Amino acid sequence: MTSLIEQGLVDFMGGFFAANEVTCAVHTSTSNATLPSTEPVVIVNVRECVHEVGPLYTGKLEVVVSTPAMAQKTVEDHRIIVAAVEDAFDPENAAEISADVQGKAHCTVNGWFYEGPRDAQQDDRWISTMSFTLGLMRVD
Repeated sequence: MTSLIEQGLVDFMGGFFAANEVTCAVHTSTSNATLPSTEPVVIVNVRECVHEVGPLYTGKLEVVVSTPAMAQKTVEDHRIIVAAVEDAFDPENAAEISADVQGKAHCTVNGWFYEGPRDAQQDDRWISTMSFTLGLMRVD
């Protein structure tokens, strides 16, 4: 279930980025695709889905933005992508997020709690990890 939720979120974010002219690869954490070494990348990772009661689940989501620290890329470029991820999770996009996740994972996203970013620099890359708790409901 977690990899299908990831795929739905990747589909949504890819479309959102394209519509907002944000250039960045978006991958699931389970993807075997080669990650670009000289370009920014967003990795969508649903760590777990906990069954609460009936059709209700809580999903622990991490969205990682990783940008190479090199002459052509600045920390400002990195911050623009982080802001785009935050904009993607605007409540106005809830129906579209839910539809994309439902199309892949047969569950709806009924809201989320954003815990904010944690920033780091590692292996010559700026890395921001944004944590969300998703409210999910199975639909069959």
